[in-house]
Amino acid sequence: MKTFLKIKKIPFLLLVVLGLISINRVWADETKTAEIKLSFHAQDSLKTCHALVMSEGKPLANVAVKFYAKRLYSLLPLGGDITTGEDGIASLDFPKDLPGDEKDNIIVIAKIEDDEHVANCQSQATINWGVKIKNNDHWNSRSLSAARDKAPTLLIIVSNIIITVIWGVIAYVVVQVFRIRKSSSRIKNKTITN
Repeated sequence: MKTFLKIKKIPFLLLVVLGLISINRVWADETKTAEIKLSFHAQDSLKTCHALVMSEGKPLANVAVKFYAKRLYSLLPLGGDITTGEDGIASLDFPKDLPGDEKDNIIVIAKIEDDEHVANCQSQATINWGVKIKNNDHWNSRSLSAARDKAPTLLIIVSNIIITVIWGVIAYVVVQVFRIRKSSSRIKNKTITN
């Protein structure tokens, strides 16, 4: 009787699961696909990056856009979430001290992530607003962060003294162990002969 009741519950559970899946699909279909267009404007020393968010040819308001600069291994966030206005534009004051590549180019990426009404999307563009990296004349100088052959002289001397003292103590202990062993064998031989 109990197994019969369990079998009757299975179709009911299947109907509930299928109903939840269909509701989830209806909610998922409500998200809009968007397109982001990046533009850059420089006026005097103020540089701004604008992201125009469009869906079906109309600007989208109240959408959170995140700006990033592409770095060597990851994306560097430029500010936080910036919400689009009624005209669908999110504006960011571009940082003045961001280094670029060898041609001063920076790849800027605008993303929409985890928005309730708009699907995830991104756009990227390249702009030459990077700051030139100054030639470092201290490249060959000794420092803690330099290569082994450019380590500070005092650090080399102190570390070699420490290593020598440690090995000296180990050698002293080994010599003492052999002396103890030799003297114990002499004492054994004397007690046996007496």
